[in-house]
Amino acid sequence: MSDRRERKERVRTRKTVLKLAVVVTLIILAGSLVYLTGRNLITAYRDHQRDTVLAQYGAIEEKLQGQGLVLRNETVFNAPATGFFENMVSDGGKVRINALLGYYITRGEKHSLHASSSGLFTRQIDGLEGVLQNVTLSATGPETFSFRIQHHDPGAEFKTGQGVYKIVDNLEPTRLILQFPEQKTNPEFKKDQSASLSVDGTMLSDCTVIDFKNDFHKLVVMVETVDFREELLNKRQVNAELTLKSPSGYLIPEKSVINRGQEKGIYCVDGEEIIFIAVQVLAVKNGMAVVEGLEPNDMVIIKPDKVKL
Repeated sequence: MSDRRERKERVRTRKTVLKLAVVVTLIILAGSLVYLTGRNLITAYRDHQRDTVLAQYGAIEEKLQGQGLVLRNETVFNAPATGFFENMVSDGGKVRINALLGYYITRGEKHSLHASSSGLFTRQIDGLEGVLQNVTLSATGPETFSFRIQHHDPGAEFKTGQGVYKIVDNLEPTRLILQFPEQKTNPEFKKDQSASLSVDGTMLSDCTVIDFKNDFHKLVVMVETVDFREELLNKRQVNAELTLKSPSGYLIPEKSVINRGQEKGIYCVDGEEIIFIAVQVLAVKNGMAVVEGLEPNDMVIIKPDKVKL
């Protein structure tokens, strides 16, 4: 009886161990299945997030950096003879026509000088007043940007024909000729196009493109500010940055736009559905597109080739 009982006990023990092993194995398999399912769900969610982007309203900006020449409508008084100028108006001061500006002293004689026009008075003569007066873009070449500015001490003696002072018309908007290195992909310019202008690191204001050309491997642009820029009164050669903006619309990756028949459009996620929305492409630059036809918070699919309807 003792041997039989021991055998039964051993059989019962083996069965218990086997059951336990089976239970442990099932638990491990269930845990692995949960883990893999969760990981796949997370991966799928991340892939979904990676394949969509929220359309945001804005515009594409393109910045051009180069040289600039400040243009002005200015009248220069040239010395009639060797002599000195004794000014009665501070530099940058506003003067009216026929206002007393000062006296020109030559050969011991003192001659009063009066303003020939209204505007801003300045003694800062750079010698480029003549060559840049009424200049047109068609007449602008590489030599225009190589002119050297001439400096003269306003308190020193003037020679015959040398510029003594000038009056600048401050009622006309300021114009600048800008020169940029030729771009690999030249921006699309249009006359009367609006842009933002920065000079010597200072943002001026919006400006308007008057004319443009590609010449001698340079991009040359003439712009006009909204009004006269007094801070440029005594500046001629400047460092300029022109910022061009595309029409405003919704910014999306260019690759999300597809052709379907005669129209362009994109796929958007709408709840659990995928819908096609026709759009009009306003501008494309560096892999981004500006479109109209979307609504705020539209979720755009950026890999339309993977869409299966």
